[in-house]
Amino acid sequence: MDREYWEKHLADESHLDSQAEWLRHTRNRYADWVRLYLSGGHRVLKTDAFEEMRGAELIDALSALYCHIVVGDLAFPALQRAANSTGTPGRAWVQTAVQTQPFADNSFDAVASFSTLDHFRTPVEISDSLRDLARITKPGGQLLITLDNGANPLIAARNWLPHPLLAATGLAPYTYGCTLGPDAFKKELESSGWAVQHYTTVIHEPRALAVAAAPFCHQDGKLTRERYQAQLRRFDHLESLPTKWLTGYFLLALAVRRA
Repeated sequence: MDREYWEKHLADESHLDSQAEWLRHTRNRYADWVRLYLSGGHRVLKTDAFEEMRGAELIDALSALYCHIVVGDLAFPALQRAANSTGTPGRAWVQTAVQTQPFADNSFDAVASFSTLDHFRTPVEISDSLRDLARITKPGGQLLITLDNGANPLIAARNWLPHPLLAATGLAPYTYGCTLGPDAFKKELESSGWAVQHYTTVIHEPRALAVAAAPFCHQDGKLTRERYQAQLRRFDHLESLPTKWLTGYFLLALAVRRA
């Protein structure tokens, strides 16, 4: 999608208010993965500002590991809102497309990219992005990345259905692009200068039900935030089953930049 589209749709993200607890859940999961997989260092790039528009869980996890954080996003409104919400010394906000980063070769110790590459029209753009992220990462540097799992039947159905219908349900507030299946994504990573060290699927919760339940979360109600989060984490065990390649909403890879 182009800059005009994202600046228009991210200028006002109040339509996400009903999903607040679901989005909090995903930010917490991303933060968990940062703490689990990334080694830390001097400088890290995060490839979009979507999470920081609504909470600091993920960027705080990165801040505990890296001295300097650069957040790049195509849409200026997203950067502006994120900077106003979480901006502190040691963080920079840069307007950039993920396919062509404005940074020198070997600029970063690590890259964190959560569901950024899910909105491209063609697989070529996914490939271009992975190659450019490898270019700006130091040899031996890490990439922690997620991509919509094309093998999940729900993802396949979502991509087949017309976007206006999905938008009306609240499940797809933004237009999604192409994605890849498990084998194709791993192959693309390996051919783009990355050595995959860990590869799995994540977010096995029934997303439609989780999003539908999110508006009913109240700290003093029957469905408290803590109970909501606990119920969602009950699905984590699905990651250990052979069927995980069908149930996981995202593919998650930890990869290292080849020398």
